[in-house]
Amino acid sequence: MSIALRAVAKGYGGITVLEDVSLKVGRGDKVALIGPNGGGKSTLLKLLAGLERPDAGSVTVEGRVAYLEQAATEPTDLSGGQARKAQLAERLLAEADVYLLDEPTNHLDTAGLAWLERWVRASPATMLIVSHDRAFLDATVGAVAELERGELTVWPGAYTAALAAKATARAAQLRQHDAQARTKRRLEQEAAKLASKGRSADKFNAKRAGNQALILAKAKAENVSRTLARRAKALQERAEKLEPVRKPFEDDGLPEIPLPEAPLGPTDVVRFVGVGVERGGRPLVTGLDLVVRRGEKLAVIGPNGSGKSSLLATVTGELRPVAGAVAVGVEPFVLSQHGRELDDFATLEKALLAAQSALRRQDLHYLLARLGLPTDPSAPVATLSGGQRTRLALARLSVTRSPLLVLDEPTNHLDVRMVEALERLLVAYPGAVLLASHDRRLVSAVADRALRLGGEGGAWRIEAVDG
Repeated sequence: MSIALRAVAKGYGGITVLEDVSLKVGRGDKVALIGPNGGGKSTLLKLLAGLERPDAGSVTVEGRVAYLEQAATEPTDLSGGQARKAQLAERLLAEADVYLLDEPTNHLDTAGLAWLERWVRASPATMLIVSHDRAFLDATVGAVAELERGELTVWPGAYTAALAAKATARAAQLRQHDAQARTKRRLEQEAAKLASKGRSADKFNAKRAGNQALILAKAKAENVSRTLARRAKALQERAEKLEPVRKPFEDDGLPEIPLPEAPLGPTDVVRFVGVGVERGGRPLVTGLDLVVRRGEKLAVIGPNGSGKSSLLATVTGELRPVAGAVAVGVEPFVLSQHGRELDDFATLEKALLAAQSALRRQDLHYLLARLGLPTDPSAPVATLSGGQRTRLALARLSVTRSPLLVLDEPTNHLDVRMVEALERLLVAYPGAVLLASHDRRLVSAVADRALRLGGEGGAWRIEAVDG
């Protein structure tokens, strides 16, 4: 085995992150590691990289190891994708025997993703890959290891096949759980009935004895009572021994709270008239004429550095176009790549109420608990970890009813489960959506059409979206 973990445990500050985790990855195999944010995926990679030591169990890795951490810093002169490519190039040229890749697809454009897919497939090295990009995992891995609630389960096949195998297994487990639970309830009910009858039989009534000798009638009643009691005890013992298999854990991601309907807003939500955008004197977008109408979902796509984030910034008012005008008919809800909008709020409560003023106190507690955030609404936003900031941004997105969502790479740093929950939310969202994303499946599922940037001299074009 190229990678072997045996009964590994790891915790921090009294909190257990991994417990009794075992995993084997054969030489040259490519395995995805998925699970909720904060569930221990990055910790597991650090153990394999030798950056952390387990509290219990053993970790074995054969050969030279290259470890790619998540991209956590905001780029300056480079776009997020350009900075990530530079980081990838440094790690992937290390000629390692084992690659531990933590979200390698973050910020990569279509060309970068295609190159990385080819490289992974062609490499003879062993790889353990943490990624939320479902299309990338379908193209590269042969098995999926899911770390969920402290347990690691390996499903065969690429992502889609593995999740299908998981669904089949979970359905069978649920049927078995329900059948055993019904049997246990039936045994308990029968035992209770027999015990009740036994107690009634033990209450000897001389008037009901008839012509029988009283002593014989009483003995008969006592015998019936003992027999019923023995049968009731036997059934109760059977019920106690029958422990149904555990019910599968199910969590669809974003919580649902009854909220007001989204206002319709004007027919034309955003209008670009002859818009030009530049960076460092280089034209990114030239002469953009485009209208985003009520309820429309427009994906902004193109290579890294083509101006996607800059164009969205003209909608939010952070950037003035060098030519033309952008008319926005509503107050947009903004989710930026790095969550800068969260810095405007002192507490979790203020951040959530800014997104949805109709939230009640109990709604706040429910949202925070469901998404693994501090349950005190007065907790400062400034104290949140990177993962918690991402979950707060998603909580705000799940409750807003703005007629316009402006989302810049919203899947970065999300786990697969939350990406799929986000996809369901956006597909059903009644308002308009401006979405910049390299997530091919998200764009395909959500967008009505796409604005492709990156043409020579800031040229652009409208494209159909392959559904």
